[in-house]
Amino acid sequence: MSFPGTNIPNRQSIFWMRGAGSNFEQDPTGDNISWVTVELPSSLYHTHTDELILEYVILEIQSGRAAIHRVAQHAFRYECISLPIDDLPASYSPAEARHEIMAQAEMLAEYWLIQVRAGKASLDRERIFSIGFMDPHHGEEEIEY
Repeated sequence: MSFPGTNIPNRQSIFWMRGAGSNFEQDPTGDNISWVTVELPSSLYHTHTDELILEYVILEIQSGRAAIHRVAQHAFRYECISLPIDDLPASYSPAEARHEIMAQAEMLAEYWLIQVRAGKASLDRERIFSIGFMDPHHGEEEIEY
């Protein structure tokens, strides 16, 4: 199976679930998913805990400094976190759609922050900050809402 419109195989998520049967979450697949991506400064690797990184992601989403893509950007490059959001009905105006997608991304980031704070999850920091599967500046066109 591949990401829609690519030949990139489905990849594990950047979230590691701790505890019995520890494993990486799987990124969702399907044609009805958008990905909200937040760019991360490389310095966060050395200066921020997983909790602080997720707090940074939430602030970037709240500030409107997140992009919407058709494919998870963390599958292609590093120094970013992409969060999956189900596509919205076509009845939404572009402004309504962007607002709702960002609100859902913020809620998902807050969910992961709760999991990290509880010691139930952690970020795959090596993959987020070190491994670029393609050129680090590669990215699919941002979706305009």
